[in-house]
Amino acid sequence: MTVRSETINMSPGKEDWGCGVNLRPMKCDAISHYGAQIAELADENKDLDACQDLWRTVIERAVMDLQYLQRFAERHDLKKHELEKLRRIEENPPTDFIEGNWFEEICEYLQVDPTRVRTGLDDYLEQAA
Repeated sequence: MTVRSETINMSPGKEDWGCGVNLRPMKCDAISHYGAQIAELADENKDLDACQDLWRTVIERAVMDLQYLQRFAERHDLKKHELEKLRRIEENPPTDFIEGNWFEEICEYLQVDPTRVRTGLDDYLEQAA
């Protein structure tokens, strides 16, 4: 099997719109004048993806903190760093975040139902207990 490398003809000048494809000029190109818009939309999608990843990570961190509380809250043989982490989590409980309006706004941004996430999280924590 032979793999061919081609340059796609789409733009009035040779450019890379951030997708790794170098483009060369073509006179009757119907979409060449949309190059800037395409590049802008690609950047917006990167920003959107990055924001969504960030908020998913915030929720994941809250879940990890809940798990940590569940595992270590009743133990009395904690090491110093475990005890410090436990106290930090207790000072800012993840349940406050998960039950709050901010969580709902983040879920709406991620296009997920906050009630469903909460219910799933409660079920998961009950099974883990």
